[in-house]
Amino acid sequence: MRLVLLVIVIAAIMALIQSHRHGCTFGSEDWFSCVVDNTAKEYYSAAPSGMQLVQADAARASLM
Repeated sequence: MRLVLLVIVIAAIMALIQSHRHGCTFGSEDWFSCVVDNTAKEYYSAAPSGMQLVQADAARASLM
């Protein structure tokens, strides 16, 4: 039970940090999508260009 509580607290702290970094306002309708979308954009912009193409191809293949 302590482990589950610890994981929840860590996830909440990480969400608040990312929210502050991206300028998302907590409590707004699109807060969660603001945090997740900006984090994903940040990840893909830092990835090498070859890696982005491989991930895009893998995403397209998984949809089919």
